[in-house]
Amino acid sequence: MVFVIFCHLPQQYNLINFFGHYFLLSALFFISGYLHKVQPDIKTALRKYWTTLIIPYLIFQVVFYPYWLAQQHFHFGQPLTDPWISFLKPVLLSLVGVPLNGIMYYVVILLFCKLFTDICLQNKYRLTIACITSFVFILIAAWIHYQQRVVITYPIDHLFDNLQFFLMGYFAKEWGFCKQRKEDRNKYALYTLLSLTAALLICYFEPFIFWVMRVNYEIVSVLGIMFIVNLSRCLLHTPDFIVTLSKGMFIPFGIHWMFIGPLNLVLEHFLHVPHPIFYPIPVAAVIAVIIMTCCYFVVLFCQKHFKAILGGR
Repeated sequence: MVFVIFCHLPQQYNLINFFGHYFLLSALFFISGYLHKVQPDIKTALRKYWTTLIIPYLIFQVVFYPYWLAQQHFHFGQPLTDPWISFLKPVLLSLVGVPLNGIMYYVVILLFCKLFTDICLQNKYRLTIACITSFVFILIAAWIHYQQRVVITYPIDHLFDNLQFFLMGYFAKEWGFCKQRKEDRNKYALYTLLSLTAALLICYFEPFIFWVMRVNYEIVSVLGIMFIVNLSRCLLHTPDFIVTLSKGMFIPFGIHWMFIGPLNLVLEHFLHVPHPIFYPIPVAAVIAVIIMTCCYFVVLFCQKHFKAILGGR
């Protein structure tokens, strides 16, 4: 999540954001698939996901709405007196899975991935179904990106990019991959370094050719998964703050733009920094850590007083 925040801070060095989009999202969906617990029936699944995904998603739309409204008014000149533009339209879009805080599209995609796994992959043909579906989704994703615009909705378009990584995580757990052995820590560290280096080299030398970029997206995404898996294998003990943040992951997902936006505004308008502001990489890294630290304390507060926003965790 620190890297997600880091990538959302405006920077001139586009390779970092490009690399982060390729490298990080796949790992998030892989981890989600790995941790997924299949529900016995659709009724049980819907009841669980209502608590763990849908309610937090709706709460964050309410929390984010005042910031969104101010942003639309001051940045884009949207009138506040038009009820359709200022209230009804964003509410309806949120209800059909187009969130006001864009990064929460992750929750929309995650809900589909979980339901797809619960419904379609509980039979002897599950591997065949998963492979065919992943291949078809990869082709559809390539076609969508070729259009260079939102074709359906932003979450649905990106669903086609990421379902295969969720399924990879699901089958990795089923087949017993990603297990940790203490005596192999040096090997895990080497794999971590190699996957990171290979991904950076691919992104840096990538030619601006559409189909090459699409193939590289899949390759770098797999390297990102290898990086995260082997990095986690290197840890003999998971620190408590990481466990806390993993349980409250929706908090930094849902509110980090509410830190970034006002910070940019203060620096641009009150300290007279030229618009648009760009942060040097070290400064962006420090800001990302500070924002994540603030989110950590918000998670601690919500665990005591507002568990619904954490999905009951």
